[in-house]
Amino acid sequence: MNPLRMPRLLPELVEALGRHGVEHAEVRQVELEQRTLLLGHGAPPRVRELAETGWAFRVICDGAWGFAAAPALGPDIALQAAARAVALARTAAAHAPTRTLLAEQAPERGEHCTVLRGEDPLALPVECWLELLAGASPAPRAGLRLQSELTVRRTRTRLLTATGTDIRREVTLARLRQSVVAEDAEHAEPLLHGWAFAALPAAGWVQGGLDELLAGRDLAAQGDRLLQLAGELSSAPRCPPAPARTVILAADALAPLLLGTLVRSLEVDRVLGEENAASGASFLGPSDLRSSRIASPAVSLRLVGDEELPGSPGCWGWDDEGTPCRAQPLVEQGMVAGFLSSREAASLIEEATPSGCMRAAGWRDPPLVRPGSLLLSPSDPGGTLEELVADTPDGLLIQGCRGFACDGLGLTFRLAGELAWEIAGGKRRRLLRQPVIRGATPPFWARCQELGGHASLQLLGLDGRGKGVARLGGEVGLLLPPARFHPVEVIGR
Repeated sequence: MNPLRMPRLLPELVEALGRHGVEHAEVRQVELEQRTLLLGHGAPPRVRELAETGWAFRVICDGAWGFAAAPALGPDIALQAAARAVALARTAAAHAPTRTLLAEQAPERGEHCTVLRGEDPLALPVECWLELLAGASPAPRAGLRLQSELTVRRTRTRLLTATGTDIRREVTLARLRQSVVAEDAEHAEPLLHGWAFAALPAAGWVQGGLDELLAGRDLAAQGDRLLQLAGELSSAPRCPPAPARTVILAADALAPLLLGTLVRSLEVDRVLGEENAASGASFLGPSDLRSSRIASPAVSLRLVGDEELPGSPGCWGWDDEGTPCRAQPLVEQGMVAGFLSSREAASLIEEATPSGCMRAAGWRDPPLVRPGSLLLSPSDPGGTLEELVADTPDGLLIQGCRGFACDGLGLTFRLAGELAWEIAGGKRRRLLRQPVIRGATPPFWARCQELGGHASLQLLGLDGRGKGVARLGGEVGLLLPPARFHPVEVIGR
């Protein structure tokens, strides 16, 4: 069946589910196009392309959820998947202790589309991509070479519900990632992930395609700088362990730590224990809302709406329940001020409202509570990263994130940075490799002494497939400053 004709089936499928006793239905169609180009100096380019379309059916029947998905191969396949969702819901209802309830929500209708500048990146021939990346691959230096990976992904979604919601969403994202590897190594672990240090508007994904990603970037100079850093790191001493040091985390190191500790602990499906068997729970409970401190008074975190961060990779218009992406406080001066909530959780937790954060990783997956765009409020007045360094007599500056891990509750963590600078007398001194810190989430954030100011804010875009962060089901946009913590335990590798 022609995928372009599939949207005509969606209203019919919603009506058919209603005739079979379904109390609530969401029918979602997702079309994905992705192209990735991998280029390294002296190596032939490699191109990977992906295009797929699928349906997802999420229903409440007899008071329980059912979910099923299928590739968009025709109406018969769609009907079979819808029937599976209903059958699963009825099976679950026989064992469910309570009935599922949803908070009231007015039907939404509309379209959300990322505004592309210039030519459509997925319509460009591979030769144009090669030309764009040519300046990002300088000659090898000291046995090291640069490897560049350019990815563009477009997702089109249409969502209909039994209550009358009908929304369409099209989001195009681009990412340039650079890694330094040994010149004679074909599949070696990269020595340095350059995108964390590159002069890009995001540490990963940006909205708007190639023009916004590459505009005004001196890729040759950027590549040379990465090769130079990797060469210096190869002979740099390891970061020495210390039980209690002052540590400054640059924004690109702070972002995965923030997502993996504070933010994941505020996701209401974890708070309610609904993900225990999947990606873990939370050390917080519903009673902690507006009553528990999980950070120092310097820390205030907000979920922001699309209108506040229009260039953020977390701008998606509506989530996969049809709820508009809306602003709400999550942490206010260190206190729990809100949860990232679904419609179901909003019916269970007093004062909770749907956050517009139920997003699926793809058409095969049910939506889960995941953040969209986040703002970590800067200090006022606050300084730049270099001013934070100048105000630190002795300590470490950690940049980038090579790996992150936490326990099932998000209570204890370990963060491995890409590199560190030893600070002495308010100045950067030695370059150090393999910096690793660890801590427990509330005590660690309680030791946040100061955040950078407005001039230090960086817009970062992360996804869930790297850096040790659990699969997020959609890109996350973060606007955040660097931060200084004391005392922090620094450990050996």
